[in-house]
Amino acid sequence: WRKEEFDLVDPAQTDYLLGLFEPSHMQFTLDNDTAGEPTIAEMTEKAIRILKKNPKGFFLLVEGSRIDHGHHVSKAQYALHDLIAFDDAVAVARRELSPDDSLITVTADHSHTFTFGGYGPRGTPIFGFVPGFTFNNVTVELSNVLDKKPFTVIAYGNGPGFNLIERENLTNVNTEDKNYVQQSAIPLELETHSGEDVSVFAE
Repeated sequence: WRKEEFDLVDPAQTDYLLGLFEPSHMQFTLDNDTAGEPTIAEMTEKAIRILKKNPKGFFLLVEGSRIDHGHHVSKAQYALHDLIAFDDAVAVARRELSPDDSLITVTADHSHTFTFGGYGPRGTPIFGFVPGFTFNNVTVELSNVLDKKPFTVIAYGNGPGFNLIERENLTNVNTEDKNYVQQSAIPLELETHSGEDVSVFAE
């Protein structure tokens, strides 16, 4: 039930495998250093190596569910690091399988009210503040922001990162801390899904 035991499993000698690493959800990627859990890429690799021994083929579903959970609590670092971990799992599947006899499809069942804004120039830290910028030959500085407070590149349309009195002044806030809750426009206990179409990628 821990990574040490998982690593000892030999796919060549295993036909069925069930791994239960937590009583509920597995840890976020950012918190997995001390959790002792395999990564989603490691689990994907092990699953494919066990399943591809079947001469009839197989179907494997790999879900990066913690991406969704990170968004719901408006912690962009958690969501995006789990997205990178999911991308690593897709890379493993592409390495382990041949497009001659395998189809890999990547999609989502919904999106979130997650947004990037502010015309930050190239090189702006994604978890940091939007610096002054120029748009349509007009330079916008912090002094042009109506409430005179800095804002981050990432925000949410709704969720727990609101302030009912006035927008929080982030001047002395470490917005690059993994537990920073991004600001949101509408006050909700948890951020919601949004309504745009999701993409489907296949190879």
